[in-house]
Amino acid sequence: DLHDESHSFPTRRSSDLRIKRLEALSFVWDTLEQAWEEGLRHLKAYHAREGDCLAPHLHKEDGYRLGQWISTQRAAKSEGTLSTSRAQRLEALGFVWDRLEHAWEEGFNHLKQYRDRERDCLVPTHHKEDGFRLGLWISNQRSMELSGKLPAKRVQRLEALGFVWDPNEQAWEEGFNYLQTYHAREGDCVVPTNHKEDGFRLGAWTASQRTRKSSRKLSTKRAQRLEELGFVWDRLEHAWEEGFSHLEQYYAREQNSLVPQSHKEDGYNLGTWVGTQRVSKANGQLLTERVQRLEALGFIWDSKEHAWEEGFSYLQTYHAREGDCLVPTVHKEDGYN
Repeated sequence: DLHDESHSFPTRRSSDLRIKRLEALSFVWDTLEQAWEEGLRHLKAYHAREGDCLAPHLHKEDGYRLGQWISTQRAAKSEGTLSTSRAQRLEALGFVWDRLEHAWEEGFNHLKQYRDRERDCLVPTHHKEDGFRLGLWISNQRSMELSGKLPAKRVQRLEALGFVWDPNEQAWEEGFNYLQTYHAREGDCVVPTNHKEDGFRLGAWTASQRTRKSSRKLSTKRAQRLEELGFVWDRLEHAWEEGFSHLEQYYAREQNSLVPQSHKEDGYNLGTWVGTQRVSKANGQLLTERVQRLEALGFIWDSKEHAWEEGFSYLQTYHAREGDCLVPTVHKEDGYN
């Protein structure tokens, strides 16, 4: 019978069978559902790698515009068109619904990355972390906290990372960190005035601490932390220690303190400094402690004695090489007549 519908349409039984066979292949009947599941799959991949769902708005996951998909979910949630089931599945991944919350979490994650690498939260004002303007974000947090608009929970999370709220405090901590680096390498805090530590003007910073100490503007706590590193407050003391450290370096290499008058040690006029110590001693202006420290390096106070010892030292060098003291009249030993 050509009009028998059984020849034109499948029976209920055959239709059910076809449905089962398709669904056995994970066939998706709703194309919108399929598109949503695709987005969720890429979000899971991002979450598995990054540990969160804070994908930047323009982020693509394997070519898929995941950042835009995330924004769409937030919009649907705020409009009440996102199903409870989908919302729950997203929240199970730690999804952040609030856009402002998302922006804050993005900044916080960059700060954590910086802290893990640098071991502090002292972010320079213009610093960018992977293209993110972290220095500006830091400034915004301080402004929010100062105006009482930063939630207590955020304050606590930032402080758990060692966040510094006062920008002046941050600047001081930055200088102190560089001083610690210098101290660990050099063994002292006798920083030359023009010295830069990794681009930071540490010499100027140390001079500033002395000025603030003398004008009673440096807190007791900061002064104590500096003193624990062996910081020298007196500028004249600092200058003397700088000269003495160069003399120690000369002594370690030459095994004497017979510094030629015109000698420079790493650019420092050590010969002049040595002469100044002799004059100060002759005038009774050199502290006993300094006298003792110099004499521990075999320092010679009499300039004539020094001149004789200098000549004798060169003669010893000549003798060790030639085996005699028959020095030709015009001979110079390393420039010395």
